[in-house]
Amino acid sequence: TYDMIRELAEALRRPPLHLTTEMIWQAYARLEQARVRQVKDPGRLLTNVVQLVRYAAGLDQRLEPFDQEVERRFNLWIGRQIKAGKSFSEEQMAWLVSIRDHIAANVAVERRDLLELPDFTARGGLVKAQALFGAALPALLDELNGSLVA
Repeated sequence: TYDMIRELAEALRRPPLHLTTEMIWQAYARLEQARVRQVKDPGRLLTNVVQLVRYAAGLDQRLEPFDQEVERRFNLWIGRQIKAGKSFSEEQMAWLVSIRDHIAANVAVERRDLLELPDFTARGGLVKAQALFGAALPALLDELNGSLVA
């Protein structure tokens, strides 16, 4: 969860480590240049801590910013949906992109987020999302959380 990621980042910053996401990212970049994608500010998104953990644990062979990984996985997910015969309206795609961006910044999206957060309430909130995606909305959110973060 986002709170767990924040706790990990805070634990790294405390003594005796005094480490930041940016410091760890830069150390990997110096040690393994070919496998690490340089980013201007790896500490900008707290979710980049997820990428550091995945890379350190050997789950990913390349260290890339979390938002770029989420975007890549989203594009693959959309491609699979289209290949399976599913199509999305322009408005549905705009919602899906907003959900993708929220996941990239917060690790997950919940129905409550659609109800409470300005990015979603400005689009009509949970009511509008349910009108666009119907009864499939909860399963869609679960699928996006799993596909984009896993």
